[in-house]
Amino acid sequence: MNSIISINEALRIGMTVELWESLGEALNEGWTERMFIQHMDSLPLKSSRWDRQVVPDMYGGELDIRMNSQNRLETLFHTYIDASYALVHYQSYIDDVDYAPFWQYDSINDTHTRPNHAALDGLVFRWDDPFWQSHYPPNGLNCRCRVRTLSQDDLDDEGLIITDGAECLHKIRRRIGVVESTNQVLFEDATAFHWRGKELSPDPGFSYNPGHPSSDAPLWLRCI
Repeated sequence: MNSIISINEALRIGMTVELWESLGEALNEGWTERMFIQHMDSLPLKSSRWDRQVVPDMYGGELDIRMNSQNRLETLFHTYIDASYALVHYQSYIDDVDYAPFWQYDSINDTHTRPNHAALDGLVFRWDDPFWQSHYPPNGLNCRCRVRTLSQDDLDDEGLIITDGAECLHKIRRRIGVVESTNQVLFEDATAFHWRGKELSPDPGFSYNPGHPSSDAPLWLRCI
């Protein structure tokens, strides 16, 4: 399975070679979270970078990263794996659009679901609707949302209605954090979806489609 980020881009945003390779191995070998954490703990400490490293960010400031934080590694593991599988699923759904050209947002909708994700639950869009360019899941760290593909018969049987995302989308610019060393405020351009009086946008760093990987690392990798 292809990585969602190249080694050159990984190094540019502050990952070590060991971390990038470990994520790729976890993806390809089907590791569990526990296996990944144990593997990371077993790596020899080559320098203080495993405890802390200050790396440049994309805005000319600096990021203070603690590489061996278990919570950070758990979040990185789950989101990296989910984003990688989203890429594969997206490509398989595209191959099947002649039969199932409608996609439904499924937010799982339990007590752990974020409100702005739950508000999208059940909405149906065409596969080529611009909504998916910014809101295709995962839409946040540890996001469990997914996409369900549907045929015309499925729509008819379930009485589902197609939503036109183009009428409800608009661009926003929002603050995503501050570089402590310079007090520089970081912003990102994102897309919001207006629905039933609410402005619904993916979590910081996730306003993109993981099925359309670019040469740059997703912003969420800088938010962990």
